[in-house]
Amino acid sequence: MCGYSCGVRGTDYSSRIFFLIAAAFLLLAAGCAPTVRSDSVIKFREGVAQTQKQARIAFHDANALARDESIQYVLSTTRPGITEKDFTPALSSDAIAEWDSAFSVIQSYASSLERLLSPNQVTQFSDAAVNLGSELKTGSVGAQISPGVAAAFTQFGQILITLKAESDAQAAMRKADPGVQSVLNSMADAIGGSDRTGVRGTVWSNWEAKLAEQPIRAYSNAVRNGNNLQQKRAAIDSFLTMLDERDAQLASLASLRQSILLLAAAHTSAANGSAADAAQIIGMISQQLDETKTLVQQFTGKSTSTTRPTNLSATGNSND
Repeated sequence: MCGYSCGVRGTDYSSRIFFLIAAAFLLLAAGCAPTVRSDSVIKFREGVAQTQKQARIAFHDANALARDESIQYVLSTTRPGITEKDFTPALSSDAIAEWDSAFSVIQSYASSLERLLSPNQVTQFSDAAVNLGSELKTGSVGAQISPGVAAAFTQFGQILITLKAESDAQAAMRKADPGVQSVLNSMADAIGGSDRTGVRGTVWSNWEAKLAEQPIRAYSNAVRNGNNLQQKRAAIDSFLTMLDERDAQLASLASLRQSILLLAAAHTSAANGSAADAAQIIGMISQQLDETKTLVQQFTGKSTSTTRPTNLSATGNSND
């Protein structure tokens, strides 16, 4: 069992993440160039794409941990039937799609900023900003994530509409920065500041229910079944394996939260014209993505998927 206990639980993971965030803000304090450079805007867009990929892994692929464990449990029982409840995912497909849409909106904003870097595309930025802002003002984006995220996107939409006359990328980013910070910080809050809040809290509760229904109950049954040592051992092994899988999933979500906060710092850095700072912060996000891929692959035994999530049920069948 050393594979994971010697990993996340055996290292000071929180301290390392704190160092990354602290380093990011130290970079922001280093100074700023007078104008937004094209590579700053491009790096920010790339950072959004990387964070979106990380979210897809943390939400979509990590569901395989819960699903596979459920399959193993059902196979080990003597019940005559199965139900959908036996295969409840950590996060529903609808919730995953909502998060993916939220990141896509931020990526659309980042892509529109690149148009301001070309004099002949300023009008296209104006149209893109107004269209995106009008869409966000409806309050539909982020509504299924949390009221705070929905409110932040609505506010961001109002800001985007005011940018329609902007022809300078730096001025646009600086005016948009409060809205971007509000959106990204609300998304980070929705992930959860601890394992008992937000999405992390939901995942924790789901695993607690699985632990109670599966190895804990199996251990009790083994005790009642003449204190069967073989059954007790199997229950203990299952319990420890599930703890490792739970902690891996929670760690990937904690890492995602930090990437979102780093993305917020990168936007401020880019808005201040600090290209080198933005690039280094995006580099930290890239490292978080790589570590999440490795962590999930360690427990699923498969390469992680970063494709756009489809609307699948917990059993992998379409909802048609």
